[in-house]
Amino acid sequence: MRSRRRAFTILELLIVIGIIVTLMALLLPSLYRTRQAAYQVTCLGNMRQISHAALVYASENSSQMPYCNWGTSEDTGVYGYGWLFATINYRKNDPDPVVAKAWNSGHPPPQGVKTGVLWQYLNTMTIYHCPADSPDAYTGTEWMTSYLWNGAECGYGKLSSTPGVQLRQMKSDSQAVLMFEGLEQAYRGESKTGAVWNDGASYPNEEVLADRHWLGANVACYDGHAEWWDKATWVRWVNDGNFGRLWCYPATSNGR
Repeated sequence: MRSRRRAFTILELLIVIGIIVTLMALLLPSLYRTRQAAYQVTCLGNMRQISHAALVYASENSSQMPYCNWGTSEDTGVYGYGWLFATINYRKNDPDPVVAKAWNSGHPPPQGVKTGVLWQYLNTMTIYHCPADSPDAYTGTEWMTSYLWNGAECGYGKLSSTPGVQLRQMKSDSQAVLMFEGLEQAYRGESKTGAVWNDGASYPNEEVLADRHWLGANVACYDGHAEWWDKATWVRWVNDGNFGRLWCYPATSNGR
């Protein structure tokens, strides 16, 4: 006599489904945190690579740091080629008419980074963006990068005949901030001046630190290391009236 196979009852199926749903509810937050941690680590690596590329550039150019692309999209600049892009291409003169149209439309093409002086050392476009930075609200140079340089590198526009400071001039280079993750999604209106992503560098009090990594973001320093800051740390150094980690232009006593 053949035995009959016993089928699952509705109740048993519901119990199994309930167990699966419970396990998913327990696992999803952990998976989310793991993914976010991976994004932050990748972003830290990106910023280290960019800052190391700047150090290599300086070592090959008598300690001269790359121009920080300070200026408006209409300005050819004091130095034709900056860390992020060739300033003249930001205006209208790219030989590719499609690319030139993009530059002039306020939607610079991501491949614009290939015209910057650091491209020869990096040679990978993904390095220029944090993987957690969404393109949904990109504006201006944010199409090229998630990162902004600290305008201290060019004296916050004071330098009119040279591209920027020399690395050997920097004080406390292990603490002085070279670049930071700028706030994404300009529509949020959190820029201090409205000059959101108009070039490759900013005043520390002009922009706002991004909040994509645990309500904070990464900064990189002149010695090539990168670290995470929360917004309170950013605000503290922005409001510091002395020479410090953000206000670090070496030619003045207060770094401004």
